[in-house]
Amino acid sequence: EFNQSSRILGLKRKALDQINLLLNSGLASSKRLRKDDDSVENFRIRLATFHAGKWQNGKELNPRRLAERGWKLVDASKKTIKCDSCGFYLNTTLPDITTVDIKVYNRCLRKVYESLDTCHEKTCTARSRRPNFFPHLNDKSELKSELYAQLDKIKDVEMHRHTAVNEEMLDTAAILKIFPDESIDQRLKTLVLTGWEKKDSSNVHCSLCLRTMSLDVSFIPSGSHYSWCPYLDLHNHPLDIPQWKVIINTVSHTTSSLDESLSISRRLLNSSLLRS
Repeated sequence: EFNQSSRILGLKRKALDQINLLLNSGLASSKRLRKDDDSVENFRIRLATFHAGKWQNGKELNPRRLAERGWKLVDASKKTIKCDSCGFYLNTTLPDITTVDIKVYNRCLRKVYESLDTCHEKTCTARSRRPNFFPHLNDKSELKSELYAQLDKIKDVEMHRHTAVNEEMLDTAAILKIFPDESIDQRLKTLVLTGWEKKDSSNVHCSLCLRTMSLDVSFIPSGSHYSWCPYLDLHNHPLDIPQWKVIINTVSHTTSSLDESLSISRRLLNSSLLRS
């Protein structure tokens, strides 16, 4: 009986050590999240150069494709971009599609696509680094806190009473499940849940595609991002749901997080060991 009790006690301690190890790994995860946040912020800085420079190759070479691979705009008229990490310059001029054979045009386009990844110094971090646009996606509590923070900022935005914000993929019940406070304008809640943030007293913007929308006009929030916006990325799903909808589904999920479950288990084991 003594050996059995000793064995059980040893197993409990071993389990507690494993739980502490998993919980401590969450600290490392937080450090990774901060790095991801920095990576996205650097992406925004590069992306802003294309908007400010009035980039014209938006269809074939959209700003996201360039900025997430480390490139920023240097000269819009000459179609010259520069790697933010290694300083390599690249010309992205394409032939006029109306004057060349489509096969020639596609070959030139494919060459530029390849150059975006290969025309870097060998040690350049941009060769393999890609921003994680949604670093908090696997942490429900962090994601919910972020949404509440954005809602708190947008509450004082002036919206015309006739401005319609219609989103067919988002019903009232889903909105209230996440934001139950009915005193807040539901249109503002819809904007937050579809990736829009406050820019100033009468405008909202998307922090990932940098598009700005005036609240003096009616619009469909999910359809008002640039077509290449990360919020519109589709996932392998029978319905091909966009990223903003994935975020809503994640926050709406009612199961406890892994950290919550581990913390409860640690408390129970600690209590059991104290009684032993």
